[in-house]
Order: sequence, then C-alpha cells, then structure tokens
Amino acid sequence: MSDISREMEAALVDSVSRTMEDMAFEQIEQLSEADAKAILEAPQMGNFDGENSYAGLGEGLMCLPQSNEQIWAALNLIDPIQGEIIIEVPQGYAAMMTESLFGPADDPYAEDLLRDALAEVLNTLAGLFVKALIPSSREYSLGFPATGTGSSPNLQPGAKTWYFDLSGQIMTVTMSIGEFGEFNLGAVTQREVIS
Repeated sequence: MSDISREMEAALVDSVSRTMEDMAFEQIEQLSEADAKAILEAPQMGNFDGENSYAGLGEGLMCLPQSNEQIWAALNLIDPIQGEIIIEVPQGYAAMMTESLFGPADDPYAEDLLRDALAEVLNTLAGLFVKALIPSSREYSLGFPATGTGSSPNLQPGAKTWYFDLSGQIMTVTMSIGEFGEFNLGAVTQREVIS
C-alpha cells in the first residue's frame, strides 16, 4: 500500500470538481471530516438561519435533509496506477444528478439507472484523475465500475476519504493506492515495482 501524495490528492480533488461541474452542473466544496459529520448529524427539520444554513455549522455550510439510503460506485485503477476509488452519495442526490445527466423523467428513476449514472460519473472522475498524473502519451487502464446501495465496500488500510458538499448533501470519495509503475508526479518519481 502506497501513501497518497499531495500531487495525487490535488489531482483527485480537481477531478471531482471538474467532473461534478461538467456532468452534474454542480459546484462543490471540499469539507473537513468534522464539517461533514456536523452536516450529517444536523437536525432534519427547522433551525435554518437566514442564509439557509444550520446554525453552528460554520459560514456558508448548507444542510438539506440527508437520505439514509446511500448509493455507491467503486472502480479499480489498473495501470499504471493501481488502487480503487469509491464514491458514495445519498439516493436523493443521485436522483438529482441522474436528472442532470439524462433530463427530467415522468416517473422516479429506477434504482439501476441511478447506479448507472453514478458509475458513469466515477468512470469520468477516475479517468481525469489518472490522466492528470501520467504523461499525455501514456495509456492507462481502469476496471469496470461496481455499484450498490447501503454501505460501500471497505478498502484496504491506508485508504483516505474526502468529503464534498453538493447543495447541502454529502458526497464521499474514498481512495486507496497500491503499487504502481514508474512515472513522474511533478518532481517526484515513483519507484518501479517488479512483479
């Protein structure tokens, strides 16, 4: 298991931001774990101040009722970076995102379409992440997304989670990085792994 470098973290946060802006037309804000927990634990009714944020959560932090049901998508990074990325969103937000991707529906979207939309978002995010870290001439390989509802799969020890505010809903992005071939991350050259 490799540590996640600052370059990798910056590339991931930028990839999340670009993906959500381009695909879901959503401006995101990265949150600390403490702010994300405060939003998740905020009362579900009332207590809004004049700025549509719950009192005590900090300036500009909005909180909409959180759905208890989560939808997640997981994707393996295969080459040259090996690891896994999982994104998880409340089901209500997944429906809003699906509408942004596919347009309004007469009936509520079926759960499999919500999961497909989230898988497409993750595939785009992962591609942007890997391309930000490797030379433009280098090919890369990603696995096929897996999706589900409820608790997302556990990653290996050393995985890191980032929290993002999406119109008052919390999206988590968790990543673990394994071994990888030689390539340059800015001025930092990673070691070649011999299998």
